[in-house]
Parts: sequence; C-alpha cells; structure tokens
Amino acid sequence: MDQEQYTYHRSDVVVSNADPASPSSATPPRFQVHSVEQRASSVRKRRQLTLILGIGGSILSALGFVAVSLFEQYNESVNELRRDLKHFNEASADLVKKESFQKLRDRLKDVMLELRDSSVLRLQLEHELRESEAARKELNRELQLVRERLASIEGRQSALPAAARKSTADRPKVETSRIDD
Repeated sequence: MDQEQYTYHRSDVVVSNADPASPSSATPPRFQVHSVEQRASSVRKRRQLTLILGIGGSILSALGFVAVSLFEQYNESVNELRRDLKHFNEASADLVKKESFQKLRDRLKDVMLELRDSSVLRLQLEHELRESEAARKELNRELQLVRERLASIEGRQSALPAAARKSTADRPKVETSRIDD
C-alpha cells in the first residue's frame, strides 16, 4: 500500500509516520519533539543549501556555456587555419623551387658577366673600326694624290710634240726597275 505521512505542527510537537519499511496501518505513528528554533534553523539551512545549489548550478551552467563557446571559437580558428594552409599550398605550388631559382640566378650572373665582356670587346672593335676608317681615309687621300700626279704626268706626255716621241721611239729601250720603299 501507499505510504502515508502525517505531520502535525503544534508548538513543540511533530507527529509523523515516515518509516518507509512499515505499512501505515501496522505501526503506530512516532512522536518526535522539536523545538521551534530547531525547526526554523533546519528550514533556514535547507533554504540556504537550496540557494547555494541553485547559484552553483547557474554558475556551472554559465561556465559550461563559456567553455563550449570558447571551444567552438577555437575549432573555427583551427578550421580557418587549415583552409588558409591549403590555399597557401595550392598557391605556392606554382612558385619557383629554391634550387631552380638558385640555378636561374647563377645563370643570370654568368650571362651578365658575358654581357660585360662582350661590351668591352665591342668597345675595342669600335675603336679598331675608327682607326681602320681613319687609315682608309688616309689611303684614299694618298691614292687621290697619286692619281692626280699620274694625270699631270700623262697630261705632260700628251702635250709633247709627236716628233719628240719619235726620237724617243728610235732609241733602244732600256729597262730599269725602281724599288719603292
């Protein structure tokens, strides 16, 4: 049967049948005597305990909510870093490797040295070209002078009378060679 509990409050007496092991009809009610001050003190302690447990539960709930929020924020940050790292790896796949960049830099250095050497060689060749052009111009002037002398000599020879030519034609020809320095 159901267990019944009877509590009577009078100034100092409380009557109750709160023994769970025995049925209500088989045992007579027990009498407990409490003072009003003890009862009030016990009620205050229960209220304080209830208040403390309620506040403690609220604080624990708030701390749990903060912890879950922080975990979600941390998890989102980690996921964002993973996405950024993946994007960085995809972008850096197109970039030059360090070894190939070093080879390119060394090759560029060699080409720059060759360019400098070729520039020096070009300047030397330009200088030689100017000298050879100057020499060619000098030779052209000398050639022009020789042509002019030849023309003047031919002009003098053509001006000599035909008779003088015959007299020279009757003479035996002597070949002489002249050595020019």
